[in-house]
Amino acid sequence: MLRACGTDRPAPEPDRDSCPDLCVIAFKGDSMAPTLSPGAPVLVDTCDTRPTPAGVFVLWDSAGLIVKCVLPVPSTVPPMVQLRPDNPGFGDCLLPLATAVIVGRVIGCLEWM
Repeated sequence: MLRACGTDRPAPEPDRDSCPDLCVIAFKGDSMAPTLSPGAPVLVDTCDTRPTPAGVFVLWDSAGLIVKCVLPVPSTVPPMVQLRPDNPGFGDCLLPLATAVIVGRVIGCLEWM
């Protein structure tokens, strides 16, 4: 079953005309628990790399792929984004948007029935 992240509702249908590039990744770590289970495969829209609106994104952090909530920080020069884990045991990170390597927006999670 493919579900929207953090909900029990079905994932939205991607716009295949504007972006045929969807991929499935499995990430390690529990910084996004309970929204995403460690190792759970997620469906990523690699054409959606702008963090507006805020959402769950896959990013490259020079050591590997990470999954975090990405929130634009309003009225900042240069433009900044906040990387926020869902797990309260992990801290937020603030960085310039220009240095954030956003791979794509997470649009669904795969769960075994």
